[in-house]
Amino acid sequence: MELQQSGNGTTWSTIKSWDASGVGSATLEKGWYVLSGYSYRVKATADVYSASGGWVETEITYSSIVYY
Repeated sequence: MELQQSGNGTTWSTIKSWDASGVGSATLEKGWYVLSGYSYRVKATADVYSASGGWVETEITYSSIVYY
């Protein structure tokens, strides 16, 4: 999971990242102080594996953008 910051809403930079792993599902709950005057979003990347351990796909999703 990555916390991303943007000053213009177009170009995003990762300012913090966290890792988690789990079978079936994984929950990651973290907090981080941010600066005002920027937009923020969270990028979540999940690698999906089959029951036999083979890689199947990588899924990427983004949160809503929040401005502080």
